Amino acid sequence: MGWNNVFRLLQLISLTVLYGRPLSTIQKVGAVDCSGDATGFCKSKLGKGVEPPAFATVFNGDVKVIDDNDTLRSVKKLHDHTTEALLGIENLIVNVNSVQHIQSRMLASSPPPGKTSVAVLLLTDKYETSPLYASLAYRHRRDGFAAFGESRAANLQMAKKFGVKKYPLLVALIGSDEKVERYSGSLDAESLSTWLDSLSKKYITSKPSGSTSSRRKRTA
Repeated sequence: MGWNNVFRLLQLISLTVLYGRPLSTIQKVGAVDCSGDATGFCKSKLGKGVEPPAFATVFNGDVKVIDDNDTLRSVKKLHDHTTEALLGIENLIVNVNSVQHIQSRMLASSPPPGKTSVAVLLLTDKYETSPLYASLAYRHRRDGFAAFGESRAANLQMAKKFGVKKYPLLVALIGSDEKVERYSGSLDAESLSTWLDSLSKKYITSKPSGSTSSRRKRTA
C-alpha cells in the first residue's frame, strides 16, 4: 500500500513507545487505505482541502488533522503533540491539591444503586502530568471510575494523609478516603491497566450479592 493512499489515525492507547524510561506513553497507530470505496470515508474525516496522505489524532471519535509540518519531523515531536492533545481533554484528570478536594472533586458524584464509587489517585513529586497516567485515564475513562485524580509536586498535606514514603504512589479510593487500595506492582502500562481492570470488576461491574437474579434463584 503506497503512502499516497494512506490516512494514518493516531490514538493514545496501545503501541508502547519507549524513551529509555519505565514510564512510557501508550499509543495506537492505525492506517486506512484511502483508495477506492474508502475515498469518501477519508474525505469526510479529513475535511475540506485536505488530501491523503495525512496524519490526525483521534480522541473520543473526534478526528483532528495535524497540519503542522514541524510536528511530523520526529516521533518525539509527534508524541509530544498527541500527549498535549490528550491532556487537553476536559476532566480527564482532576487536580487534587488538598484533602478536601478528594471528596469535592473525586467522590462527589453518587454511584449507581448497588455500586461503589471508586476513584484513582496518583501522588507524585513531578510538576507535570505523566503521559502514561493520562493515557491510562483515557483508556479506562468508560470503566465506571468516579474520577482520575493527581496530586503533584510532593504535596505535603496529601503525602501525610496517605503516608507516602516513595513517589509515585498510586491508590484507589473505595467509596471514601478511608478505604484505600495501594498499587504495588510494576510501573508499566500493561500491569497498571490490569490493576485498573481488576478494580472495575471487583467494585463497579460485579453484581451485588442481593441482586434480583440472586433472589430469584433462592426462591425458585
